Amino acid sequence: MGDRVGRKPAMILTIALMGLATVGIGLLPTAATLGIWAAVLLVLLRILQGFGAGAELAGALTVVAEFAPPRRRGFYTAIVLSAPPAGTLLATLAFLSVSSVPTETLLGGLWRVPFLVSAVLFFLALWIRRHMDETPEFAAAQRRQEHQRKQAVPAAELLRGSWRQVLLAFLSVTGHNANNYILAAFSLSYLTKQAGMAKPEALLAVSIASLCGVLASPVGGLIGDRIGAGRAMGLGAAIGVLYAYPLFLAMQTGDLLIVTLALCFGYGVVLALTSGAQGAFLTNLFPARYRFSGVAVARELNGAIVAGNTPLIAAALISAAHGGVHLAAGFLALCFAVTLLAVLLARGSADNPRHRGRPVSLPTDPRRMPRRLPRPAELRPLVRFTAPSRDLTGARLARAADVGDLRRIARRVTPSGPFDYVDGAANGEEGLRRNWAAFRQVELRPQVLRPVPAVDLSVDVLGGRSSLPVGIAPTGFTRMMHTEGEVAGARAAARHGVPFALSTMGTTSIEALAQAAPDTRRWFQLYLWKDRREDCLELVQRARAASYDTLLVTVDTATGGLRHRDARNGMTIPPTLTWRTVLDASYRPRWWWDFLTTEPLTFASLTDITTATSAVIGSMFDPTLGLEDLDWIRSAWPGSLVVKGIQSADDARMVVDRGADAVYLSNHGGRQLDRPPVPLRELPSVRAALGPDVPIILDSGITSGADVLAALALGADFTMIGRAYLYGLMAGGERGVDRLLELLTREMATTMQLLGVGSVSELGPEHVRLDWLEQR
Repeated sequence: MGDRVGRKPAMILTIALMGLATVGIGLLPTAATLGIWAAVLLVLLRILQGFGAGAELAGALTVVAEFAPPRRRGFYTAIVLSAPPAGTLLATLAFLSVSSVPTETLLGGLWRVPFLVSAVLFFLALWIRRHMDETPEFAAAQRRQEHQRKQAVPAAELLRGSWRQVLLAFLSVTGHNANNYILAAFSLSYLTKQAGMAKPEALLAVSIASLCGVLASPVGGLIGDRIGAGRAMGLGAAIGVLYAYPLFLAMQTGDLLIVTLALCFGYGVVLALTSGAQGAFLTNLFPARYRFSGVAVARELNGAIVAGNTPLIAAALISAAHGGVHLAAGFLALCFAVTLLAVLLARGSADNPRHRGRPVSLPTDPRRMPRRLPRPAELRPLVRFTAPSRDLTGARLARAADVGDLRRIARRVTPSGPFDYVDGAANGEEGLRRNWAAFRQVELRPQVLRPVPAVDLSVDVLGGRSSLPVGIAPTGFTRMMHTEGEVAGARAAARHGVPFALSTMGTTSIEALAQAAPDTRRWFQLYLWKDRREDCLELVQRARAASYDTLLVTVDTATGGLRHRDARNGMTIPPTLTWRTVLDASYRPRWWWDFLTTEPLTFASLTDITTATSAVIGSMFDPTLGLEDLDWIRSAWPGSLVVKGIQSADDARMVVDRGADAVYLSNHGGRQLDRPPVPLRELPSVRAALGPDVPIILDSGITSGADVLAALALGADFTMIGRAYLYGLMAGGERGVDRLLELLTREMATTMQLLGVGSVSELGPEHVRLDWLEQR
């Protein structure tokens, strides 16, 4: 009737049958008045209820699905499907209110009250349905039928042309129906008769769980709209398979709290997913011309065969197991497994259409690719299950595909204080964002039909050969990030043939690093201290004696930058144990174990300073630094001298005129002055000012191999990485730095081949364009 005459008249009929039969039961004379005819009339009224109920939910689902936006069918039909647990809740509360009444009073007429009060719901529903419109999809289907001048019987057309959808729909609701009857019907009998719970407690547990189902069902619908109705039902069924046995174990305890939690999980998670997405799944399986029939036949056949018999089957299985619950739990798990199989076979055909008005693609649609179950022989070569690795660090690093992945691993395994010290920048961190944005806005311009059978990434820099055009920048407090510290970075640098720069604030001494990584090309970075020229000179001499060939003099630290993120974290150097840091360490025990069981943090190269503290750091920077300081350093250092922290063409020309062998464009990664000049943007003007012969090194903002190549093409001779290096170190120590350099090497090699470039020396301005969006 709903598919031939209309949704509206069918829904009016179903509520009329339901309402009249339910109220009629409340008015039914007792056996004392009518004798056997009282029982006969009760059965007839229950049959009328059954006829109404058989089409009621299917009709409601069809009507709501056809009115709902295509992408929100799950949510709106889930509201409909929250009605059964809501009805269970109302009925349970009704009988809970009279559960303590003496039996004589209850049988004397009080039992009639819930049935008679249901008349309120009946008249409300009847008024709503009389005033609703016919659904647009049904009206369109009727017009197509009239145009074709044929009126097929919907049920016959359904079973003839869509028996597969009917079967899938029937199987798909098996787990939900079985679980629903276990939770709503069987649980009350089992809890009171076998688990020893008082009837009010059992009713209370079911009521609370039913409320969870009412609230959670729309959430299940939203999940179905987001990931697909079939996937959501499959997820709920998979959870249900695992949930079946714990449910029966919980009911076996008879404990109010345990039982309530178990029932709430069943309603609030399992039923929310299998029921919340069910409406969209079923209505999307069938076209409008017989959707009402398809949903009703599948749901009600399953209800009659599976759901109605579930309490009997569960009771029989528990009896056969002499009170054990494993057979009953296995039966429930099997029902969920049937649902899982059905949604897998449906293969997305029951998911929401992506656009309003677009017809749902059905398995019978001739345009749809035919489906079949794969043969075992076809699956065998695809199965590659491996045992979980005991090397969790190695497994995590192997899955990392770029610097962003290493950053996420680092954040997971490193306490917030040290991680944010690396990840953050000065003030509002605008400088850091601009550094990254500058590289993102570079356009790489390939040249095609240039054979590139191999790529040479090596470069000459400051009198030595580097296998890659990138080195490891100097970083302070490195062992705070990972206990392996600078030694890990230097050894990884040696394996990859790149320079490693040790900071004045390093936590490994000049000599110790040389001993631990003798094959590494080592550079030393110098901070000029306030009123301590002799100490600086000593560091320079020690670096020279330990075969460091390049000195990086940092000039952008007149004072320390304001790191708001560190202040908010309560960051101290060294980290201290407070309630906040203990809580933060609770799920990062490895870092704290390493930190507490290894040597304390110190500025290892500074012989007269035994601890690294914030006060010591503040005393190191010199706001009176001038060009005359560069003069005496030049006279004291015979090797390559690089001035780090240059941010303009004028300053670059000035330091070269005062004896610098190279300039190092850097804004300290945005960690000193916020909103500083961006080195990549300053690079073309600095190159123009210095000419082609003065080496330029660049850092700040490099997070990929493509970033390195962009800097080289715009005029840099070499690049350095600091923040990215520390991400790798935090993620996995020495192996993490290795992984970082491997990723950068792969990215650079691939990008150069795609650019049509065989060596770094071939890169030029023709391969890049800054601010490509503005120029377009």
